[in-house]
Amino acid sequence: NGVILKCTFCVHRLEKDLLPSCVVTCPVDALVFGDKDDPASPISNILRERESFQLLEDLGTEPSVYYLGGVPPNSKVREIERPLTKVER
Repeated sequence: NGVILKCTFCVHRLEKDLLPSCVVTCPVDALVFGDKDDPASPISNILRERESFQLLEDLGTEPSVYYLGGVPPNSKVREIERPLTKVER
């Protein structure tokens, strides 16, 4: 163990037209998954209506994850945002 793996967005679930596990199990519906190129999709609507940013976009990494609100990390800000509350399960 001790190996860090990159998220695959649960490709095994996507192949069955299921959402990634993290989206399904998030207790506060904080994660949204979908086709941002489809103008009618929920994620496209959210990205149109809210300010967002991507990590390392300026390095040409073409990230697929968007963060809503908050402040992107920079030389003065090392965290995106501190959690406001702890979620108990």
